[in-house]
Amino acid sequence: MNVDKSFDADVAKPKNIAIIHPDLGIGGAERLIVDVAIGLQDLKNHHITIYTSHCDKSHAFEEVANDKLEVVVYGDFLPRKIFGRFTILCATLRQLYLTMKVLFLTGSSYDFYIIDSLAACLPVIWLFNILLKSKNGFSKVLFYCHFPDLKLSQNSTGSTLKSLYRMPFDYYEQFCYVFPHKLYVNSNFTKQIFAETFDMLPGLASFTAPTVAYPCIDETIHNDPKLDAKIHAKFSNSKFFLSINRFERKKNVELAIKSFSELVKREKTPSKSLKLLVAGGYDKLVLENVEYLKDLCTISADFNLQYRVFTDYQEFIDTDLTAECQIYFLPNVSTDLRNSLMKYTAMLLYTPSFEHFGIVPIEAMKYNTLVLAINNGGPKESIAPLDDDYEGLKTEKISITNDKGTGFLKPADEKIWSNVMECIISMKDSQRAKLGSNGEKIIEKLFTRKVLTETINEDIVRLSKNSTNLEFQETQRTLYFFLVALGAPFIAIAIFLLYSL
Repeated sequence: MNVDKSFDADVAKPKNIAIIHPDLGIGGAERLIVDVAIGLQDLKNHHITIYTSHCDKSHAFEEVANDKLEVVVYGDFLPRKIFGRFTILCATLRQLYLTMKVLFLTGSSYDFYIIDSLAACLPVIWLFNILLKSKNGFSKVLFYCHFPDLKLSQNSTGSTLKSLYRMPFDYYEQFCYVFPHKLYVNSNFTKQIFAETFDMLPGLASFTAPTVAYPCIDETIHNDPKLDAKIHAKFSNSKFFLSINRFERKKNVELAIKSFSELVKREKTPSKSLKLLVAGGYDKLVLENVEYLKDLCTISADFNLQYRVFTDYQEFIDTDLTAECQIYFLPNVSTDLRNSLMKYTAMLLYTPSFEHFGIVPIEAMKYNTLVLAINNGGPKESIAPLDDDYEGLKTEKISITNDKGTGFLKPADEKIWSNVMECIISMKDSQRAKLGSNGEKIIEKLFTRKVLTETINEDIVRLSKNSTNLEFQETQRTLYFFLVALGAPFIAIAIFLLYSL
């Protein structure tokens, strides 16, 4: 049999890849995009360009700030909101402008497009491919769904008028998911929600069924040795629990405060030797961040827990923590201090419910730190439970039944959480460290940059072969596009009438 070696070489050669991301700041979605870009660029030698509507290098990940990645900005002049409203409309217009700018300035020079967060541009890229199809074939499109935007909007409160406003965007989002050649989601939990949410045309969407590609962490330890020594010395005579989340109400940080209160109320627990540190992302310009921090302070006072808010981290490091104060708030904590706290905490308290994935528990496992999280959402896939009582039905002392575990999964109940916390402080440091080391194996298997990169690169290689099946799928997409385009006005009228009734 004759083998076309030139074809195999073309499939294996590095690709020209464009990544389109809304705003390249500091967040979970941005961290994933940077990891994908660095992984494909360094491990597979692909040429990567990130296109975004906004990038401030003074507020960006190190790889972006140091120009290790090529970043191009288009459309930052477009508003993100109009009179404090119309967020999804502005986000869609910003992405469409960004995408059109990329397409018309670069033509069909990219082998692959990787899109995430917002799906609005997917039909645009596909249509551009159809109209300007070159002899090299279609540019392939990969889409990473962190969580369906339709579902996020349903979780927020709003009037009937707002629901009507959202309706065309929600149906358009479902329409968009037929057009990528490959879909990824960040967890099996998100995959399930995706399947339940986007069921309008299951026959056509079947060939883009999503694959789980877990976000990754940097396995390298980047701690400051001097800061580590100071934190270790500071807590040499006490133990502290740590909560790390953005200061947003959906993160449910009050669960950590209430659980801590239950713990210190018990007579056998010396309250002066226990602390709770609440750290996380905070922006004084974001009203919810400001209000929620005040709420958490009020909750602490309601439970007769003395607290203090630190914005100067050198002051925190220099302050004597043996005093009566039991809760310390560290808004917008620095990376170095965050890492040191993760390394020396007795346990990480991860409080959000139905988190789409949750990268913080995995970061804690890198430091051999045990994690307590709510028994739903993404943490169920990243945390190996140390016991089998997931529902918290046992009221007696917590017992460890799995010495290969990395933490606990429990209902959002402060009494149950305080039982786990009591179990943790009763452990010897050596036992906690031994159990904590189990996290390294889970990280190596599922959550490294290498694993994430190879998952995506396998699809890049497969899609580069331009199989007959892909051509058939393009025919399906073409029929789907024109059928929906022709029928859209009638569909919109029908949906509006049904919704009104």
